[in-house]
Amino acid sequence: MRCRMLGCGLTGVEKDGFSGRKKRRGILKTRRKFVGYVFFRTFAIILTKLLAMVCVHSMLTMKDEKSNRQEAILRAAEAEFLTKGYAGAKTVAIARRAGVTHAMLHYYYGTKERLFHEVFEAKLQLMGHALLQAFMKSHLPFMQRIEEGLRSHFDFLAANPGLPGFLLHEISAADSERMNRVRQPMFCLMQTVVGHLQPEVDELVRKGEIAPITCEDLIIDMVSLNVFYFVAGSLIDPFFVADPTQRAAFLERRKEENVRVIRQRLKLNS
Repeated sequence: MRCRMLGCGLTGVEKDGFSGRKKRRGILKTRRKFVGYVFFRTFAIILTKLLAMVCVHSMLTMKDEKSNRQEAILRAAEAEFLTKGYAGAKTVAIARRAGVTHAMLHYYYGTKERLFHEVFEAKLQLMGHALLQAFMKSHLPFMQRIEEGLRSHFDFLAANPGLPGFLLHEISAADSERMNRVRQPMFCLMQTVVGHLQPEVDELVRKGEIAPITCEDLIIDMVSLNVFYFVAGSLIDPFFVADPTQRAAFLERRKEENVRVIRQRLKLNS
């Protein structure tokens, strides 16, 4: 009876205190669960973002590596084609130069012919871009554009000295289908340049500001002057460029001499 009284005979104040403690414990328990939930959710978000960053970095690295491998293959292919010609170039040798496997070369480019066009179409696009940038500056005087175009073409050849001789050999020796793909962009480029300049040349000739000339003859004169050294350099160098360290200065003189020749060709006789 006494035990029952001790256990059950709680006053109203004691009952309220017991109930309050129980409620506080429930609140604390709920709060701990909420804090734990927030912590783990925040941790999961941070971890997800970190994993995403790692994946993006990995993808960018793989993309850079792929781009570097492709560039290495193209550089190796260019060197192989220029030194051995299309017929003599071997994809095994190109892969070896590039530091990649033969299978990887074929994975990226498939055939030797496709690799050939990848290399030289890119070169012709660079040359075309340089020429068109100079010739299409309509806000500049005609003679200034001609000089800039001639210098741009010469600089392109100086950066790719083996290209003219290679193209001349391949165009005359190669099968027509393959080389037509090389001729076509060159033909389109010349058509664009001539179509843009011819009306202006005709007008300047009519006004008596330049000597009579067709745009075709002007382009042929410019190209012939610039290309000659890079085709016949092996014959010229022993006589005029015995010291290789002087080649840069020699090329700069030749470029400016070509400009003077064209300027004189367009000058009216007094």
